[in-house]
Amino acid sequence: MHLNIFIPSRMYLLYSVFSMINISDFEKVELRVGRIIVVDDVEGAKRPIYRLSIDFGTELGVRTIAAGIKHIYLKEELLNKRVVCVMNLEPKRVAGIESQGMILAAGEGENIAIISPERDVAEGSRVHCRWLYGKQKAAYRHLRPGRRRKGHYNIHPS
Repeated sequence: MHLNIFIPSRMYLLYSVFSMINISDFEKVELRVGRIIVVDDVEGAKRPIYRLSIDFGTELGVRTIAAGIKHIYLKEELLNKRVVCVMNLEPKRVAGIESQGMILAAGEGENIAIISPERDVAEGSRVHCRWLYGKQKAAYRHLRPGRRRKGHYNIHPS
């Protein structure tokens, strides 16, 4: 007996595994950098979680987020750590706590790492892709190297 197996191309696999979105969909997700200022245990939860108070600066203030990372991180490791969070999720009750966002993390099982900026940035800083795509790229199209006058570029409105 012979089986004919069709193996799709790599690009087809990406489309079948992920639900593709466009850049305007991605820009709807509000990603901000915050600093964890309080880490508390949550008693009576079905799985081990922390109640985190995260400072997002003067504009957004302090938010409470429930995170199921107690089995991976110690309290001391989390305190004053800068993290990237999704800010515009609807609040959800987790173990009696109203969680006002979600911390981003990568990995599977016991090998999970919180997503954290590699440089110190201010609390509340927006995570975005505008330097490569979207509105900023469109804005920089107006700066075309035209005739140089006294060392400046001409600015052409579109």
